[in-house]
Amino acid sequence: MSHPEAWHEWRLTGVGGSDQTILHSDDPERVHQLWLRKTRKSPPDDLSRVLAVALGTHNESFNIKWFEQETGKQVLRNGDQVRCESHSFLICTLDGVVYDNGKPAVFEAKMCLPFLKSHEVLRKYMPQLQHNMFVTGYDKAYLSVLFANVRYELFEVNADPIYQSQIVEVAREFWESVQTKTPPARIDTIEPPIEPVRTVDMAMSNSWCAHAVTWLEHKSAAKKFNDAASELKKLVEPDVVEAYGAGIRAKRSKNGAITIVEEKV
Repeated sequence: MSHPEAWHEWRLTGVGGSDQTILHSDDPERVHQLWLRKTRKSPPDDLSRVLAVALGTHNESFNIKWFEQETGKQVLRNGDQVRCESHSFLICTLDGVVYDNGKPAVFEAKMCLPFLKSHEVLRKYMPQLQHNMFVTGYDKAYLSVLFANVRYELFEVNADPIYQSQIVEVAREFWESVQTKTPPARIDTIEPPIEPVRTVDMAMSNSWCAHAVTWLEHKSAAKKFNDAASELKKLVEPDVVEAYGAGIRAKRSKNGAITIVEEKV
């Protein structure tokens, strides 16, 4: 895959969303190679014979069409280049923009290996999503993922100002190292905010099913147990530190909490 010279020059003018993915990859060698490219000490990567990149680029238009088909939302501004108004060293190239109830949202199309789990994909691309939202000023992003030809998943991600401030600081320090031609220091991993996103069928898990049967069998008894405990605690008057009878004992702690235990014979 080859890109026009102007595209490569644009990428050298700041820290982009895909750069953030590298900066937060916990891979010092990839970060160093990125620094070499940004400082023009090495030429841009030749991606023309990288199969994964070629497939991802080829399938981007299909990904967009599939997203539009599944959601009824239109993807606009594919390929737009944006520079952050508040931090001029931050840039991004958009896969697209989606208008959700009149509000713009970042659209990002990816193609991943079929065995990757949802949280792994989100963790990998969260820096890029949050970066692009920060650069554009948008509050939401759509991550549209083709897992080869096995499955499709769509993630909706909200802007996280705290995490954004952290990755912007990382980008600032990296960009300073580019401008001063000083190799970057090792970057400490920043754990991205991952919200629960998956619905899972556990019917094939023997352990899950065994505990589920036990839970269902004792659900009614558990409710009766909790209700009885609540009523017993109400019967312990405020000035009583300990009450007992009928095989149980209720004790009041210094902070006023009442604990009920079975009396030992």
